[in-house]
Amino acid sequence: MFATIISGLIFFVKLVSAGFAYLTSTGDTNKIQAATKEITNSTIGLIIVISTFFLAQIIEVVLGIDII
Repeated sequence: MFATIISGLIFFVKLVSAGFAYLTSTGDTNKIQAATKEITNSTIGLIIVISTFFLAQIIEVVLGIDII
């Protein structure tokens, strides 16, 4: 649970940072691509962490063992 909260906070900081970089790119395509890539990568990372958390919850219910 702690890792999910921390990853959510990191995602939010990275999203704000990439959004700021996107807004201040002044039309430079390299900066726009870098900001878009950072947004995409942080979103994928958050999805991986959340899906891992839910997968662990499912394994706990099915097998009856405490993982988290």
